[in-house]
Amino acid sequence: MDLEDFDNSFDYDLSFGGHEGVQSRHSSQSDRPRIQPLPNKPIKQLTGSTSVRRKNSSAITSASFSQNRRTEQRTCMSGDLKQLLDRIRTKANNDVPSDDYVVISGNHNGNRDSKKPYGTAEVHMMKVKLRMQENEVDKVAKEAAMSLQDSERASAQVEVLAKNIKNCNAYDLHQNQKLQACLKQIGNIRKQNAQLEKEVDRLKREVVAMGRDEEKNRMGVALPEIDSTCRLAAINEGVKKETLQVMEDNEKLQESNRKAQQTLLNARRRDQLECKRFMALIHKREVLLQHTRSEREHLEGVRSLHIAEPELRKFFQWPEA
Repeated sequence: MDLEDFDNSFDYDLSFGGHEGVQSRHSSQSDRPRIQPLPNKPIKQLTGSTSVRRKNSSAITSASFSQNRRTEQRTCMSGDLKQLLDRIRTKANNDVPSDDYVVISGNHNGNRDSKKPYGTAEVHMMKVKLRMQENEVDKVAKEAAMSLQDSERASAQVEVLAKNIKNCNAYDLHQNQKLQACLKQIGNIRKQNAQLEKEVDRLKREVVAMGRDEEKNRMGVALPEIDSTCRLAAINEGVKKETLQVMEDNEKLQESNRKAQQTLLNARRRDQLECKRFMALIHKREVLLQHTRSEREHLEGVRSLHIAEPELRKFFQWPEA
């Protein structure tokens, strides 16, 4: 005799206190417990401690659930427990049955005024399964909380990396601006060098011309011409010094340009590495979010079974935890 046969054979309404015994045959329609009639088959004689009564009080048979425990262990899981609760609700809402029905006493002495909970193996198994479901719900809730914490930490790391990338981009832009300023300054120095070279060529031509004039006027050189030649020589010397200084400045600017280009290249490499790490963290965050969603769905499924505990406490009149 498995759990299904037992459930079909002994149908009763727990919401009206079925453990209190058989109600009076002359009670009103609203006072009668809603109990399903027995099927058209004889009651099997079983051995055990649970007392079973007919309405006419003609026979009392004790039943035992010891041989059904293995079947209950296979069937009273999460889905079967919910189906059993639905069957109990459905049977509780049916109409008043005919004369043939049975009531399972809640205690072993048949006292209808007793408020003790049921002591059957089935109810005990239900309690054990409910405790197992509660432990599973707590375990899944802890795992979901840890997954949420991991997701939050990953999100914080992603935000920090995004901020670092933004700072690197700003630094890269600043270095580019400095590089553009250096290039512009180098262009201006090159223009000045070209003008100075033209001025040196002109002075050289003037010196050559003055040498020719000096050859012609060797004997009668005027003092103003000598002063002019000295001034031109001094100017030529100053131009040479300025040219050397400009060349040194140009070399320094070129070295600074090389350093700026190397810094820019390093910044771009670092930016690429940060981008790769950022993408890896985003992928990790998506995996964690997907795992969190699956854990939530599993938790919701377990909680839907956990909701059945108040209903069972109400039906079986369990004491509050």
